[in-house]
Amino acid sequence: AYVYRCNKKWTQSIELSKGDRMWKDCIDTANESADADTIEKLLRFFCETSEKECFCAALYTCYAHISPDIALELGWINGYHNFVMPFFIQNFKHTHQRLKALEEKTAPKTEDSAQDEVAATYGGLNGFNSGTLMLENGGPMMAPPQMQNGIDMSGFGVPNGIPQQGMPGMGMGM
Repeated sequence: AYVYRCNKKWTQSIELSKGDRMWKDCIDTANESADADTIEKLLRFFCETSEKECFCAALYTCYAHISPDIALELGWINGYHNFVMPFFIQNFKHTHQRLKALEEKTAPKTEDSAQDEVAATYGGLNGFNSGTLMLENGGPMMAPPQMQNGIDMSGFGVPNGIPQQGMPGMGMGM
């Protein structure tokens, strides 16, 4: 059975393990196969042979690959309510956590938080008069930056920090 399992021949490995009554090997091989049909056949086999504990162990081990409707059907038909219940408790918990995470991701933002987000975006613009934007034409002007150690800090290349009237190089008497 181990050789078949290593060669990924899941069905042959499980059949040999069933013949030897090696239930744990059957369950581990079915889980490793990750094939829902193979796992369902094994669960049905455990129900036919009245191996309740093996049925429960297979549900636990192969949890990620078992459809809840298959587990419910087999548990209900065979009267394995107490053996199938841990599977459903875990399944409901997992489903609830996934739904809660989805609801948190897709919840619409409230108006206050949207406004706070916009304010935070524009409030952090340094260099724009501490976050306020001035969009005026000809309105009150800010004082030009002062010269520090003879260096013009205005960024406009104006000599001595004093803007000249008119076009550069043209006298006012024209």
